[in-house]
Amino acid sequence: ALWTSPLVRAVQTAELSTVIWGEQEPIHVSRALLPGADPKTVLDELQAADLKGPVALVGHEPHLGRLLALITGTKRTFTLPKGSVCRLRYRPKAPGESSLPVAPEEAPGQFVGLYIPGVDHAIKELSELKP
Repeated sequence: ALWTSPLVRAVQTAELSTVIWGEQEPIHVSRALLPGADPKTVLDELQAADLKGPVALVGHEPHLGRLLALITGTKRTFTLPKGSVCRLRYRPKAPGESSLPVAPEEAPGQFVGLYIPGVDHAIKELSELKP
């Protein structure tokens, strides 16, 4: 699945991604990915969508950095570089459970890596990211 903010550059990036990845699914446009939106709203929408398989989210800063912190249960804030791709393992909560983690060990997502244009290696630990 490919979800994007409704802003023009995000939609263009999502459309380009479908060409590169050969995706056949329609792009889902979500206002929950707008820069000023509450990141919890994205988690609620993902939970309600009951997706099977990978999902890519195309959005903006500072929203995506706040979403990364929320999904991983981290108290830090992050600023993701433009054009970067963050890979996570995400486990939706069971139906009826809150999508918000109470403690980091209950977080629905685990950071796998951050891939930045022009950098020849992936960042593998959240502690490597600048606040």
